Amino acid sequence: MLRTIAFVCLLALPAVHATSAQSLYKCQYQGKTSYQDKPCVNGSSTTLTMAPLPAPDPAAGGALAQERRLADQLTAARHARERAQEKLDAKAQAKAAQRAPRPPARARSGARQGSARSATQTAKLAPNAPVSK
Repeated sequence: MLRTIAFVCLLALPAVHATSAQSLYKCQYQGKTSYQDKPCVNGSSTTLTMAPLPAPDPAAGGALAQERRLADQLTAARHARERAQEKLDAKAQAKAAQRAPRPPARARSGARQGSARSATQTAKLAPNAPVSK
């Protein structure tokens, strides 16, 4: 018996909540206006009643479905264009990598740049050594 009463109360709860959500109170206190879902404690109050939402238009449902199909088609076409562009970009990068000049053997072997001495620096270190070009 207690379960039945609790079940009926749970079923009635959304209906009570829906009717209370329809009322809105405009409160004015000390020159300030506020809007709330409960009656005003201080100051003057005005109850504003919101009109229920109109029933959905059945013709609008068909138009909405048609617009969704069109949006899905446009999205699929955009994704196809983006995939094609990505393929073209990947091919262009591969061609650019093949055409790029390879660095000299010394730089590729891992030697630090700037470690090779110029002929004049070598001549200063060893003044009697022959200078090669």
